[in-house]
Amino acid sequence: MGSQEKTPHAVASYGFARTPESLGTSLGPARAGVLILLETPKTSTQLVAMAGHGRGSAGRHLKIMLDAGLIQRRRAGRSVFCYRADAGEVLVKAACRWR
Repeated sequence: MGSQEKTPHAVASYGFARTPESLGTSLGPARAGVLILLETPKTSTQLVAMAGHGRGSAGRHLKIMLDAGLIQRRRAGRSVFCYRADAGEVLVKAACRWR
């Protein structure tokens, strides 16, 4: 099963049957799914396990969203946690309103 097929199952626990179309169109379905999963801070290892992406793929998605200002990261000991920035929150909330 490919990463784009697994992502909708991961976002289902957040009230979405699949990645919201508007968010998926804007970011791509895989990146949109990762952004939804970042409701609470997570490490890239946690995201790989939840979304089913490979480590390299998840890292690329996170880097692109970090550069776009959609997510932020913080270090806690040896771990680095990613979480939604304000801009990412706005996108997810807008998608929730229109689903």
